[in-house]
Amino acid sequence: MGMHSAMMVAPNQARIRATILRAERAPGTADKWLLEVEICQAMPVRGPQRAEPGLRAPAFTWRPDWDLPLPVQVEADAEYIGGPRQGSFQLLNLHVCP
Repeated sequence: MGMHSAMMVAPNQARIRATILRAERAPGTADKWLLEVEICQAMPVRGPQRAEPGLRAPAFTWRPDWDLPLPVQVEADAEYIGGPRQGSFQLLNLHVCP
């Protein structure tokens, strides 16, 4: 394993508005959902900015059931977890936009 393969990005958080394009339950879990999102707006909260408008990226969140129609626009707190070349956004405090 190379030196760069274990590097993680610094702690970060942004408040985003995004369109969820795809949602599927993570295998072997009851409440983790794997998502594909397109970020529409991003406001940095702390750390380096990883969420950028126009970016399509993998994400995940927790909820008992997925009862939202797709595509759906949401607001959420997003934290990028992973390395500089591969990672995913963890979405917390997810709310459907009016």
